[in-house]
Amino acid sequence: MEASWYIPDLLPTMRASEAMKQILNHRWYTWASLYEAVKKNQSTEGIHDFRVASRRLRQAMACLAFYSSSNKKLKDQNRVIKFLADRAGEVRDRD
Repeated sequence: MEASWYIPDLLPTMRASEAMKQILNHRWYTWASLYEAVKKNQSTEGIHDFRVASRRLRQAMACLAFYSSSNKKLKDQNRVIKFLADRAGEVRDRD
């Protein structure tokens, strides 16, 4: 398994906008794949990984919001991701 900080194809020579796109894409696809996995199998470890991925995605979105003109859309998406992570936490707590 790759290190949690590792973002494939992220290079120090990239423009900031390219790097942010790469980071967001990686965080989004990681989150989405863990979301699907949690829907199928609600293991404690899977829920934990999903919640961690949610926090990382929300942090990347917060960084983007600083530069984005679509701040409201990002805030709305952030709320949905937080809601799902919170519900996953409730499932985990029942274990």
